[in-house]
Amino acid sequence: MKRTLSILLCILLAFTAAGSAALAEDAATNSKNETVYVLCDSDGNVNQTLVSCQLRNGAGADELADVSSLDEIEVVKGDATFSKSEDGTILWQTDGEDVYYQGTSANELPVALSVRYKLDGKTVTAGDVNGATGRLTIRFDYENRLCEAREINGAQREIYAPFLALTALVLENENVHNIETTHARLIDDGTHTVVLGAALPGLGESLNLSGEDLDIPEFVEISADVKNFEVPMTLTLVSNEWFNAVDASEFDRADELKNSVGELTDAMAQLIDGSGQLCDGLSALSEKSVALVDGVTQIADGTIALSDGLTTLCDSNETLNGAASQIFEGLLSMAGDQLAAAGLTLPELTADNYSAILGSLLDGSYVESAVRAQVEAAVRAQEGDVRAAVTEAVRQNVEAQVREAVAMEVRSQVLAAMNLTPEDYQAGIEAGIFTAEQQEQVEAAVETQMNGEDAQAAIAAQLDAQMESSEVSAAIDEQTETQTQALIEQNMSSKAVETQREAALAQLSASAESIQDLLTQLKGVDEFRTGLGTYTEGVASAQSGAAQLDAGMQLLLNGAEDAASEETVGETVNSEGLDALMDGVNQLRDGALALRDGLSELNDAGIQKLADAVNGDLTNLIESVRALLDASGKYVSFSGADGGMNGTVRFIYRTDTVNE
Repeated sequence: MKRTLSILLCILLAFTAAGSAALAEDAATNSKNETVYVLCDSDGNVNQTLVSCQLRNGAGADELADVSSLDEIEVVKGDATFSKSEDGTILWQTDGEDVYYQGTSANELPVALSVRYKLDGKTVTAGDVNGATGRLTIRFDYENRLCEAREINGAQREIYAPFLALTALVLENENVHNIETTHARLIDDGTHTVVLGAALPGLGESLNLSGEDLDIPEFVEISADVKNFEVPMTLTLVSNEWFNAVDASEFDRADELKNSVGELTDAMAQLIDGSGQLCDGLSALSEKSVALVDGVTQIADGTIALSDGLTTLCDSNETLNGAASQIFEGLLSMAGDQLAAAGLTLPELTADNYSAILGSLLDGSYVESAVRAQVEAAVRAQEGDVRAAVTEAVRQNVEAQVREAVAMEVRSQVLAAMNLTPEDYQAGIEAGIFTAEQQEQVEAAVETQMNGEDAQAAIAAQLDAQMESSEVSAAIDEQTETQTQALIEQNMSSKAVETQREAALAQLSASAESIQDLLTQLKGVDEFRTGLGTYTEGVASAQSGAAQLDAGMQLLLNGAEDAASEETVGETVNSEGLDALMDGVNQLRDGALALRDGLSELNDAGIQKLADAVNGDLTNLIESVRALLDASGKYVSFSGADGGMNGTVRFIYRTDTVNE
């Protein structure tokens, strides 16, 4: 039980490292940090609540003011003493040190845990499950009790202080098979399987997001075939530390987008007004040719308004594009956080890679690469042992070769003392000149010298030189890598890894619809962002053309006024040049009508819908997040804290085994 408890605590605390690091405080700040241990039976019913507190004495004061609702308070470290008033205020005599104390509590917990069991589809108790055989389902539910009413854009909403719940338990592979999970991941070492689950109770309701919008886990469920099952101890960590680390000012960027959209709608209104004036002026010019100057003047007024509207619209391009990009990047970051909270270790999502990464989750290639990376990391961790074994084998082979070379040299020396060369000696053996006894004498002499200090020293020196050579080092590297790759492939085909692969694929399959929805949403926002860039480029081009049109209309206006001053209206109307001009005016009128209708359609189908979206769902979501983070920031203590202190609080729920 102690071993299991240690494993689970290490896993859960590892998950809290990022949050705790983000909340690191100034060394000179006073703070209160609480760890609440909730001891439960196997069904999640609370038996006892123990609270461990640390008062950080950042300023090294001799006295610290505190507030606590705990009973049976006792100091667990140091020599601090205290006096407690009836209203719960405490004055600690610290001697300049931090204060560590603990006590018991009957306060209501902000998150309630319940554990339910089903055996072969029938609801049972933990006692019924112990020692049972069949298809078992264990479900962990988390009830967020920390709720407050907030007004979000004029509507009353229930906002829950956000908590992340991480549940861990260890199953014995000998008695548990075919494990399936919801909102959990599995770690299989061949003998045990560690189940790690995560939930965010109340978050979906706080953000007003349904399961169709985004699958925010509210529970953890494990199903498996069991035999002689023993109900395990479980640990659940509940904390809001991660949310308190979020910088709420990041959401101010959304206001920039709202302002930009407001400027866009204003500019669009000006643009539509200008196109209307242009259309009216051209119609008047076409119908009343005798009032040419007045008509041209109206056209000029319309082109001026059109140019002004496009200029205003163009001025918003950079802000609009920047805000859209910031929103898209924020959504990418939020999507990455949600996937990480679900236990998926992925690269940072960017505009260039999000489609490929989410696609790999859908087609299963992510699982293969993730499993291979895990297996390779485990094998690489043992690479030193592989290299040592390879080095020893190579050393033995090299030593044999060196010993043979030294033996040949020694044999040559022995034969030289007999006035023989190795070639003469070999020829004499083949001719039968040297008897077996003589050959044995030669070999005995060689063996004697080989066992001598000189020969042994020569062997050692040559062996060391060979082992240090680049050729041998390269051979060791190559053989080490070959054997490492062989071990990786061997492990990849093992039953344990195959089980892990199947479990991961099953989990991704269960989440495929949510991942596909997330990918579709991101692609939609990305397409809007890209389309907006194309649109703003068109606005800039149109603004430039409108300025040229305005300049041309001014020239036309001036020219028409000069003509009217020199000739009669009748002569002007009957001139061939004016007929051609009127044909052009009629074409301009038809084009102006089409422009006005097109701008109205763009405004109704695009700009107004964009404004409605920004001022509607997006605003509600951002205001909900702000309210949620505000609620989280208010909850910094379980047993009470002095108003001048910062604080953190985390809860560790421990459920007993049945036979405990």
